[in-house]
Amino acid sequence: MFSLIDTLKNESGQVNIELIDRVCFLIDVKKQLFESYYDSNFKSGNGIPLSTDQLEFLCLYLRDNYPSAGCKVLNTLLKIESGILKNMPVNFVFPSEVCEFLETQLSELQLPSIKNNLNLVEIGDWVNLTKRKDKLLDDVPDFKQIDILLVKWNETLGSAYSYSFIKNKLRPLSVITAKPKQGWKGKVLNILPVFTRKLLYKILRKSINEKPLNSCIDVFDQSYQLHEIFNSKIVFKNNKVVRAININDPKIINAMSNAFGSALLFSGGGIVRQKTFDSISKKFIHVHPGLLPSVRGADCFFWSVLLDGFPSCTAMYQNAGIDTGEIIHEERFKLPKFNQGYIEKLNIQSPENLYEIIYRSILDYYDPVMRAMTFEGVLKKIKETQIVDDLEVRKQVQNEGRNYHFMHERLRNRLIELLIK
Repeated sequence: MFSLIDTLKNESGQVNIELIDRVCFLIDVKKQLFESYYDSNFKSGNGIPLSTDQLEFLCLYLRDNYPSAGCKVLNTLLKIESGILKNMPVNFVFPSEVCEFLETQLSELQLPSIKNNLNLVEIGDWVNLTKRKDKLLDDVPDFKQIDILLVKWNETLGSAYSYSFIKNKLRPLSVITAKPKQGWKGKVLNILPVFTRKLLYKILRKSINEKPLNSCIDVFDQSYQLHEIFNSKIVFKNNKVVRAININDPKIINAMSNAFGSALLFSGGGIVRQKTFDSISKKFIHVHPGLLPSVRGADCFFWSVLLDGFPSCTAMYQNAGIDTGEIIHEERFKLPKFNQGYIEKLNIQSPENLYEIIYRSILDYYDPVMRAMTFEGVLKKIKETQIVDDLEVRKQVQNEGRNYHFMHERLRNRLIELLIK
């Protein structure tokens, strides 16, 4: 058996980033800690949770390693404070000295300075396509087909990728639009008239006092012309709609296997299992919002800004690892500019939801445009080489870089506060 706390105590006086990252993973992702584990990698626990004293020691250990381990430790401590652990000791009280430490670090947090020689891209310079409303773009004679299957899972990311094809006068060889599978309730609702469905939804929402938070394209500076992308109806004739639970659903695997295209442009649907890769004889192209291998994982737009001072994207041939594929192309971007007048209006109308709306808006609009612009770099390489599934790549060194997890709301809100100012 391997004691987690004894292992941490044995590391006293030295910084073991790999061990700290493992502890962060157990807390952030697994959401439980055990006293002992059957293996030295702390994968299989003995089922006995940490005691109050042991968890307090762990919090102090993470705090003391903050300067070397970075903001990832802040994120994990904030999650412990919020009660993320499913097997939290009943009488545990988050240490007051760690609480004060977190308050100080959040209040003093600033974005890192950016080196002057970095060539950061402005997304507003990219959006210059004339709208083609309600037009089947396959009718345009000068557009060439490219040997790629576009899988549109995420709606706004699918729109941004479609824009990237059209902007370069290209059409994907095949398109699959994924729609969520409907349960019996959804099927029943679909029988009702549209007006009745909307009225029923409003009544139900009002009865549970629920106010849905939506992203808003208008939070961004108008010079970006984001409406040009997301309000344009870009349609491809060779589009097939498939209802699926996730990217590993047999129905969409079958559709992707049978669709034309030597490579597949991935746009969401969850983590792709190895079995899914093995079932489809196509290279998966994925654009990750962060520089690899430095920033892997979740919420990487925000981690990139926090760590580097700017957002970035990396296009790769995807594999079953977490952002470990072979790198095709990368881009670095300027920080987003915001419509300050609109943000002030939001702050008056719904101050408690301001940061959440901005968070969702960045993920729904700014992030997809960055990914589409990075994918355009891939398209240019394909045009030059006439190769889709065997472009020149840079392999990642697996033990370099770090995996980051979803950012705690307080850390994220502090970052957004710095961005909008």
